[in-house]
Amino acid sequence: MSEIRLSWSGADVTVTDEYLEETRVSVNMEQSRAFRDWRVPRAIELAQRNLEAAEADNASEETQATLAMYIGELYIWQEDGELVEPEVKAS
Repeated sequence: MSEIRLSWSGADVTVTDEYLEETRVSVNMEQSRAFRDWRVPRAIELAQRNLEAAEADNASEETQATLAMYIGELYIWQEDGELVEPEVKAS
């Protein structure tokens, strides 16, 4: 199983290609502009909350996994042409 390292807003996470592919399928299925206009900012908000929680509790495994999930989702939205600020970077 291959993995990719992503960074967003100072957080570095690793997500599997499998997770990204599943998320990509979901994003590709959702072409509604209204949904995208709601979901992308909501995913940013949830990622930020989890980033703050990770910093507060010394990055518990559960919080880190949730943060990775949201950053992975943001990466796929960004890849699909949506504006994500700050940008998700892959390495």
